[in-house]
Amino acid sequence: MQSIHSKANPAPWAPRAMPSLISLAALGTCAWLASFQEPAPEPAEGAARGVYMAAYTKAFLSQLSDGARQLAMTSFDVPERRTWAFGPVRREGVNLAQLEPKEFALLESLLDTVLSKEGMEAWRQVRELENVLRKLESTPERVATHRDPDLYWLRVYGDPDPKNAWSWRFEGHHLALHVTCQPGRVPTVTPFFLGASPLIGSGTDKARVAAFQDLNRGLHGLLNALDETAATKVQPGLAGSGPRDVIIPRPGDVRMGPGQAKLPAPSGASLAELTPEAAAQLEALLATYLGLLDPELRTYRLSTIDPSAVHFARWGSVELDGARTWSILTDTFALELATTDGPAHVHALLRDVRRDFGGE
Repeated sequence: MQSIHSKANPAPWAPRAMPSLISLAALGTCAWLASFQEPAPEPAEGAARGVYMAAYTKAFLSQLSDGARQLAMTSFDVPERRTWAFGPVRREGVNLAQLEPKEFALLESLLDTVLSKEGMEAWRQVRELENVLRKLESTPERVATHRDPDLYWLRVYGDPDPKNAWSWRFEGHHLALHVTCQPGRVPTVTPFFLGASPLIGSGTDKARVAAFQDLNRGLHGLLNALDETAATKVQPGLAGSGPRDVIIPRPGDVRMGPGQAKLPAPSGASLAELTPEAAAQLEALLATYLGLLDPELRTYRLSTIDPSAVHFARWGSVELDGARTWSILTDTFALELATTDGPAHVHALLRDVRRDFGGE
């Protein structure tokens, strides 16, 4: 398993001074030692990640004040655990503004148990965009206080112990991460949402969140691998294969957002209709988003699914500065990307109707 503390330290723009490397190492040692306080079940392949998560969660909670710890924790069976949001709304839990530097460092160490190096970079870039949005949306009469890099919340559901089921949620504007741990099983990480606004600054074509540039590069690789028939069929708004009322217009946002528990109807071209090269590129596009997670948590593979049950569809532009939507849809999970109120406002979402919030 990749070393959790081999990744980059928190970004220098964090709103408070960050601990030194030595203090971070000491905090990591505390978390490591916490995993030996009680014997854990022998983990299955990949399930050891849940043991690490429990250790880091305990270490984080142990550093909080009684009041902050009470905010951070609730029971595993509360209905709240299965609700989620990705907008700039307030959540239950402990807020970044309430954390001391050592607590913030431990929180990022917990995030580091689920996110890869690229995922941690994406989280920090998304958070930094709150400062950009505040400048853009503030007026002399009113400061856009709802745009704040501290408006992210952690909530822990149940007792973080490898011997029982528990989960944790980290949410704020344009980030929603839901992790459920069960004894001897690989943790589930859905719903998993990442967004950005404004994605591109004026006078540049470089994405402020590199993950979306990587996804667009993967989209181009897939489209370049399609033959002429598949290239037409993946665009439901252009195919004209049926009456107009069944031709799907471009979805203006991800379709599996909060409150949605059913997958969209299949559209576009199936995996069975793609050439081997295009099929490999479709798998690579999914892998690009999964690359935001640590390797043990990348548990989705198109190659293990009936090819006729996998569909790819796209609408609109294929460029970062254009309105666009695309989706990879299977009979159990979906990956969607869509621009919303403008080309520079983009959402990406992984949902799994069987395993969201750990399943039933």
